[in-house]
Amino acid sequence: MNNRQTSINRQGFAYRLKRTLGKLIVVLGVVVLLTIGIIWAQNLILARQVQTVTAQAGSLQVPVPIQAWAANTEQVISAPFAGSLTEIIGQGLRVAKEGSIAKLTTPGGEGQIIFAPVAGAVSYNVDGLEGILTPQHLAQWSLSKFNNLTAAPPPGNSLHSGEAVCKIVDNLEPTSLLFDLPQPGRTLAVGDRVALRLDDQVVRGRVSKIAAQGPQNGVVVVLDDFLEPSLDERRLALKLLENKPPQGEIIPVVALSGTQGNQGVFVLADGIVTWQPVQVLAKVASNACVSGLKAGAAVITTPTAVHSGEIVASNP
Repeated sequence: MNNRQTSINRQGFAYRLKRTLGKLIVVLGVVVLLTIGIIWAQNLILARQVQTVTAQAGSLQVPVPIQAWAANTEQVISAPFAGSLTEIIGQGLRVAKEGSIAKLTTPGGEGQIIFAPVAGAVSYNVDGLEGILTPQHLAQWSLSKFNNLTAAPPPGNSLHSGEAVCKIVDNLEPTSLLFDLPQPGRTLAVGDRVALRLDDQVVRGRVSKIAAQGPQNGVVVVLDDFLEPSLDERRLALKLLENKPPQGEIIPVVALSGTQGNQGVFVLADGIVTWQPVQVLAKVASNACVSGLKAGAAVITTPTAVHSGEIVASNP
């Protein structure tokens, strides 16, 4: 009887043990599945946040804004008598030597054709600076002297005797520019080639003179060609371009993180996030040129969403 009772007790214990182990296995399985699900969900959320771009080898131009005086070879045509002016050659058009420019009519109705003494582009926007703002004076005068110049308004169509009818600009000769070099770190020397941007146009020329004037550094540049806007505009807003812009890898500015002097980016390789220190060479608008980064690297543009060592998926 005792042996039988002992056997029954043993069977009951084994049964209860199996049930307990079964419950533990189920609980452990649920915990593992939940853990996997949480990790998967976290990675899924993080993957949606992580954006990457490919670092491209290249350079960035950092243009220096300048205000330049423009001068051309030009000749003023004066009215031989008082009268009303009628244009024959339109504004900006080129006229041949001895070609008809305009007609001047007296109050009594007598008219006279005005002929061109030289060939060139015709401009009726005469401002009184024609004999002052010349290529020769750009090379001789100080920049401060030009900055004190004041242009006169055009005389209009009713002219007094001796007033300017128009000016003829030699648009086959190169335009000369005079400007201050505002960037202390940028130096130019006589003979240097320079590139300048005017709106979407890039023009090139050569430095013909450097004339220091107090804190200013007057630079005279003779362009390779005639600059069309200088036909009527004396002052031009230009951007001086670098001859040798910094070379590196181009990335978005938003990808940079860290503090000044200790900047870097997060790079994604094989699903692992790593921190890569970089040196910022230049910034233009939304892009940065950096060194210390390999071309083709997948750079994370959401640096606040990751930290080094994380395993994530990219979302280019």
